[in-house]
Amino acid sequence: HLEDPAGALRELVRRLKPGGTFIATVPAFQSLWTAHDDLNHHVRRYRRAELESLVTECGLEVVRARYFFVWLAVLKWIVVRKERIFGSTPRPPSIPWAPINALVQGVCRAEQFVLADADPAFGSSLIIIAHKPG
Repeated sequence: HLEDPAGALRELVRRLKPGGTFIATVPAFQSLWTAHDDLNHHVRRYRRAELESLVTECGLEVVRARYFFVWLAVLKWIVVRKERIFGSTPRPPSIPWAPINALVQGVCRAEQFVLADADPAFGSSLIIIAHKPG
């Protein structure tokens, strides 16, 4: 959501106490850009190496970075292809019917259980955990 992520991160690092922890999630893979990103005012999507580089250049030490929502990345890939063929107009999503919400939540939990300590090669999102030396 930030036009200047390095500037914002440098300011956060300045305010973070030595030994403090920084945690962030970001959308992953520019190739998964859809109208949903436009709607959410995303500026970019990151690969793990790009985010790790940004974080270390701003003075933090990466503890862990990994992709998640692997199953959703596959769906987003399909949506990207659909939007390229048919186009798309960003519109706010509606709240899904409760059983659909429960199903999606179950799939997310199952993925995290199965991939708990794994390092997936892709996902629709990326989490990074870093700390400030000191």
